[in-house]
Amino acid sequence: MIIDSSNCERGLSAMMHASFFYYQLLDEGGFSCGQTAFWLFDDGTCWDWLNVKVIEPPNVSLGVNEAFIREAALIYTLCLLINDLYELGPEEFQIRGNPAVETLKRIGVKLMPEVSRLLECVQAYTKNLQLGEIDIVLDEIFEKYVRGRFVRLVKRR
Repeated sequence: MIIDSSNCERGLSAMMHASFFYYQLLDEGGFSCGQTAFWLFDDGTCWDWLNVKVIEPPNVSLGVNEAFIREAALIYTLCLLINDLYELGPEEFQIRGNPAVETLKRIGVKLMPEVSRLLECVQAYTKNLQLGEIDIVLDEIFEKYVRGRFVRLVKRR
């Protein structure tokens, strides 16, 4: 998805929804099942926003942070994975063909190095039925990306 001066409202709207999504995650104190309800996609899907590209005219800022939107869309994808893991359980959860897993493999590992470790934990979970290591990695991702983003913003101001 391309955001430029002709459609920057879409990017600003995505930033607003991503900010609200992060606020809800912060309010809950971490990841849990059911949090995908916190981002209402008015324009596009999480898959679209993972590939957002902002093209600004020379010497003009549109105020759209493509890195934040991509990161938030990836966090949303993690929430989709969490929903599947908790709702289906290790016996029914399928790694192969799971859209969240495929997206995390293709895009997620490039945006967040921790995703590789998470995917290893998910693979192990389907074999040994323990969520412990998954929860540890999710906590690390939450602290670094969700809480960390807002802590850095507050300190910068």
